[in-house]
Amino acid sequence: MKINQIVYLVIGLMIFIVLKLLFKYSSSEDVNILLRPTNFLFSLMQNSEWQYSSTNDYYYPEFNIVINKSCSGGNFFLICFLTFLFTCLDLIRSTRVVVGYIIAILIGSFVLAVISNVSRIIILLKLNQFGIAKDGWSHEAVGGFIYLVLLVISFLIVDIVLIKNRVDSPLENDLQTTSSLSVIN
Repeated sequence: MKINQIVYLVIGLMIFIVLKLLFKYSSSEDVNILLRPTNFLFSLMQNSEWQYSSTNDYYYPEFNIVINKSCSGGNFFLICFLTFLFTCLDLIRSTRVVVGYIIAILIGSFVLAVISNVSRIIILLKLNQFGIAKDGWSHEAVGGFIYLVLLVISFLIVDIVLIKNRVDSPLENDLQTTSSLSVIN
């Protein structure tokens, strides 16, 4: 492991630890950076009115649901951040690019967290209307399943793009060894 990769990991892990501690001790008001876009997209997609209060956060009387800190996706955001942090490790070739990659990973994780939260809330709402996901454990199970599926799909997409990037790199092409295998019948 090169020094620039170590710097990248140390900075990334420090950001993760600080964000995890901040999220753990935060209120719904503190995580509005995740709640506002989630609420906006949900209300737009459902064409529904909502009410905001400091005690009920974003309340939707039509569906009788509340979007609050537990719906913010803060932990999913952090899981995405760590996943992509380690996925991009091989791309770090100089210390200059460390900050750029970390900023890109933070933005990508944020967007994925908001999209996955809106998807999770809408799917749970539809399942609830069919009477499938009414109690707490099924709510968490469906949410966990949706998060897992979206995380795996996004990881595979990022990994394929990064593998293509590594293969298309002239430096990598010069370092790759070629072998010719012969099949003898």
